Amino acid sequence: MEPYYKDSTLPNLALMKLSAWHKAQYDVVTKAREIPFGAWDSIYASAVYTWSRARMEQLEGYAILGGHGWDLESRLVREVDAMRPDYTLYGIDYGLGYLTRGCPRRCPFCDVWKMWPRPRVVATWDDLLNPLSNFVVLLDDNFLARLGRARELLEEAIERQIEMCFSQGLDIRLVTPKNAELLARVRFWNTHHTRRQLTVALDSLEMYPAFRRGVRLLLEAGIKPWRIQAFFLCGYDSTFDEDMERFRLMRELDVDPFCMVYRSPERGKRIRDRRLHHFARWVNRRLYKSCKFEEYRRYLKEARHVRT
Repeated sequence: MEPYYKDSTLPNLALMKLSAWHKAQYDVVTKAREIPFGAWDSIYASAVYTWSRARMEQLEGYAILGGHGWDLESRLVREVDAMRPDYTLYGIDYGLGYLTRGCPRRCPFCDVWKMWPRPRVVATWDDLLNPLSNFVVLLDDNFLARLGRARELLEEAIERQIEMCFSQGLDIRLVTPKNAELLARVRFWNTHHTRRQLTVALDSLEMYPAFRRGVRLLLEAGIKPWRIQAFFLCGYDSTFDEDMERFRLMRELDVDPFCMVYRSPERGKRIRDRRLHHFARWVNRRLYKSCKFEEYRRYLKEARHVRT
């Protein structure tokens, strides 16, 4: 069995579980680039994003293809999905996976609700922990969707001193005084385990009242505003002025904005408005602390190419 490639900043969870299952059958497992394809009985490729399809299509006919980027109906068989990931495949020293799956929100830019419309618990902390550390990168679609279970998982993490990263972000609309207090006691980190960071999102201006309420609950629980990273998607169904307004509102709350420019599912193409790409760079590199966007040199240099 041989994994083909990785199209995400994080290791491919499906391939790690397949590796664990094959090793349990005493099969030899290695990465694709280490030895030629022809030496193996089975080759697997798993795509996280739909814009990987062109590369996946090159493997049709002689590889087993899967992943949500390839087919929304793609699933590991139950026996394989139940395996603890083979962390040696990528040589990582942290845990990775889902405690819960699914999201009840029907955001038009997201496919999660099409696959898992009803949130459910799928694993325990022990299923995810890497023997090398107590740090776990969670992939949960909406960790707080099952409020009661989320509180139990947070309480267990606090008791066992488990450190975690909510890599997909938390639904700020589901923050309550109780789970805000628990989140303040959790050792949360960014994905690199280098900075204390809790991620949320502001998807639209209409969501701002709920966003402000949730952020204030986190602040009242003792979480510093600069520890709160706030994603905001630009270029999907909002104008540039609306994107700038969301940025401004987040800065009023002193949280740390992170701009994501929308990519279409087909081939991963980004929108052509170069102004948004300059805006994302200005936001994500925190250049707003040293200059206004209208004064940003890279933007000014290419202003003649901007489509309004």
